[in-house]
Amino acid sequence: MTSQYGDKLLAGVILTGGASNMRNIDQAFTRITKIDKVRIAKAGDITLVGDIKLPKDGSQNTLIGILAAGKDNCCRIDPRGYQTNFIDEIQAKEQEARQKEEERKRKEEQERLERERQAREEAARREAEEAARRKEEKCTELIAKAKMQAENKKYNEAITALEEASALNIESKKEEISRLKDEFNKQKEENKWFNKWKKKFSQISEDMFEDPKN
Repeated sequence: MTSQYGDKLLAGVILTGGASNMRNIDQAFTRITKIDKVRIAKAGDITLVGDIKLPKDGSQNTLIGILAAGKDNCCRIDPRGYQTNFIDEIQAKEQEARQKEEERKRKEEQERLERERQAREEAARREAEEAARRKEEKCTELIAKAKMQAENKKYNEAITALEEASALNIESKKEEISRLKDEFNKQKEENKWFNKWKKKFSQISEDMFEDPKN
């Protein structure tokens, strides 16, 4: 390596031997080590001592050319200013991927629990609405029954029906129930006096038309 490249050529890779014959070995090496330029020298048996004899078939050209030139920076410079260990980098990426997956699962679980909570609340709301509707229908039926009983002069039964309706505690019916109770109680008292005088009048009439001989 010439001195003018001392601050640039930090590392280089030359693949030789049996591994150099593997398909796409240069691409795999680049992906793992992050070194952009990889050179393959399939035959590397060169004697460096004594009488050097190079084969004439060109099989050593790649190796000799790289060693002789030393001009290309085969290693990608880390933008952070230093070369990280590729194993540490892979482990860091795997850790990051695991954390992202855990976060994704956590969010999915939260969303599932939230959907279940909303479904429970919706079911409870519908059930409460249905129960309120049934109570109001029952209250309406009892009021109608009370009115019918009052029309037939059965005021005790009418007032009992109104008390049952009042126990259902339907806010929209409270005023009507109170008004009807007052009305039926008044009619009950009036009917009581009417029956009393009617009975007395009947007795007087019977006395007047009773046969004197008897």
